Amino acid sequence: MMSLITNNVGTLENPRKFLNQDFKKLRQYHLRRGERFNDELFPANKKSIGCSMKNINSIEWKRPTETCNNPQLIVDGTSQFDIIQTDLGDCWLLSAIAAVTVKPGVLKNIMPLDQGFSKDYAGIFHFRLWHLGQWHDVVIDDKLPFLKGKYMSTQPPGGNEFWPCLLEKAYAKLLGTYEVLIGGFPAYAFMNLTGGLPMTFDLQHPKAPTYWNMISSASEDAVMACGIYKKEMFASERFTKRTGLGAGHAYSITNHTEVPYKGGKSGTVRLLQVRNPWGVKKGEWSNAWSDRSSLWNELEEEDRERLQKIGDDGQFWICWEDFMREFSIITICSQVPDFLDWRDQDKKWQRIMVPGEWTTYNISWDFSAEDIIVKNPQYDITVTELEEEGEANVVISLMQSSRNRQKFGHWLPIGFVLYELTNSLDGLQKPLSQKTLDITTPYNLPPGRYGIVPFTTQEVHESSFLLQVFLKSFPEDCAQMDANNGAD
Repeated sequence: MMSLITNNVGTLENPRKFLNQDFKKLRQYHLRRGERFNDELFPANKKSIGCSMKNINSIEWKRPTETCNNPQLIVDGTSQFDIIQTDLGDCWLLSAIAAVTVKPGVLKNIMPLDQGFSKDYAGIFHFRLWHLGQWHDVVIDDKLPFLKGKYMSTQPPGGNEFWPCLLEKAYAKLLGTYEVLIGGFPAYAFMNLTGGLPMTFDLQHPKAPTYWNMISSASEDAVMACGIYKKEMFASERFTKRTGLGAGHAYSITNHTEVPYKGGKSGTVRLLQVRNPWGVKKGEWSNAWSDRSSLWNELEEEDRERLQKIGDDGQFWICWEDFMREFSIITICSQVPDFLDWRDQDKKWQRIMVPGEWTTYNISWDFSAEDIIVKNPQYDITVTELEEEGEANVVISLMQSSRNRQKFGHWLPIGFVLYELTNSLDGLQKPLSQKTLDITTPYNLPPGRYGIVPFTTQEVHESSFLLQVFLKSFPEDCAQMDANNGAD
């Protein structure tokens, strides 16, 4: 099995030092000197904000010790209610962070607890984020941007709990600027926060009713989010009075359940617990199964007391049928796509990660199918097991560098060609590319050998990428993948 990680570097236990900054050495140096850390690689100025941000000249930077009397990293544990969005427009990131808080083990991987505002405080913090197959330790100072006297980005809950603000800053540093946080999808953030495989599903697809089975069978470490991207809602009020939901907005999924229901035809009701990262400000579902809905009286008392929570906190329950109608997409992220196996879980998924680069020496911008296959990096896989029709046995994921959007002004258009090695290339369709951080596609492939060719169609733009292949087989089988770097 080929893997990106070698000599234990890039693991959670031994993450790479992002931009070669060593948290422990930097903190100790500043403690000895009695100074607070100023991050020259992500400075408190316009460069770190992004040049096209509005009112950039009015932005000030302040440390938590300057804005409150008793700043804390964490107060009474972490929860999704710690996430309070402001006007930056990074709901995709904050909804993913809120979803991660429901999984304490996952959040523990991201946020080391060897830091705070009391012992050994030197204005320096660090977080672990995953990028192109490796974990990186991202160091930041604790200066936060203010605009017109208010936090420009995430607001600290209670006014003195700063882990969400500092994690958001570390993520902005990973991507390059705060400006790059404006607009995105939860799947992007899930990759960097968990190192897992996010898959996004269209809730208007004919197979959407079966997605509940994927939600129910997902592993314990799986995190989920959803969003509304319907064109007809953009033309109306941002948060509609009819539903309380907002267009162009991402939400966390924090729980799901199926409970006996007196009024249901099947005798049960399927419910999803969803949270709006705006929190107390606005935007809760206002119809069936909302906080004060009379339908709660149709549940057994024990279930009602366990599930119903009344409060203006951005969190609400919605039944599965209403969820499919009102929301556009659902994203599920896990270390392997075991949620695709809700019919049969006898087989296991094996994960193969291979890093690569598009360079002037191994890339073709001719864009004909044959030329792309001959001149780009190629990876060969062997599929040994035949699945039932409609069942995925291979998932291919291609991810470009998370910094490309800031580096080039947009995502590079990327794609991959998948073809059977024993077949002729005659008649092979010209492959399509998309301007996106990653492309993930499940396949049902018959046994055989296949070639995978990652490519970009934007000329004279070299970049790194990560190719991941997930193969389903019986546990005793070994996944196979060979690399062929292509010809000049």
